[in-house]
Amino acid sequence: MTCADSTLTSIADLRHRRFAFTTPSSQSGYQAPRALFADPAIANGGTLFERAIGPLVTPRAIVDAVLSGDADAGPLDSYWHDLLRRHEPATAAQLRTIASTPMTPMPPLVCAADVAEGTQQRIAKALIATGTASELRDVRDALLIARIAAPEADGYAILAANARRADSSGYRRLQ
Repeated sequence: MTCADSTLTSIADLRHRRFAFTTPSSQSGYQAPRALFADPAIANGGTLFERAIGPLVTPRAIVDAVLSGDADAGPLDSYWHDLLRRHEPATAAQLRTIASTPMTPMPPLVCAADVAEGTQQRIAKALIATGTASELRDVRDALLIARIAAPEADGYAILAANARRADSSGYRRLQ
């Protein structure tokens, strides 16, 4: 994403620009863009950007860096972008998407590994129930949540595969 009035219109336009990122542990704020940029960066000698700016940690910090001119572009998770359009339309109107990564699973809600199995199951059941509880309709609406479902572990394999592919190409970090 970039400023709405930016001249940037494609990934190629990001060459020699400042690209903000959240943190290397973030799928949408680092890993997905890294996978997207691997081929163009490798074709450019292993570097795409003038500078990678971060870790900025949060999507809000990415928005602030782009709008202040500290960065030319940065990643926004589509869900976070939807929330921004819903709750801060004036801010969202100042931004424009120039590229999208393939859809990947949203991060799951998890508990500590040492939580007893029975407790884990009760927590999961309670969370899934919030997806249909009538008294939480307004909360779900504000959060743009249509439902809550148990994640399928094998659905997350694509994340590791994308990271391995970017690593094996030689593009181990945004640059």
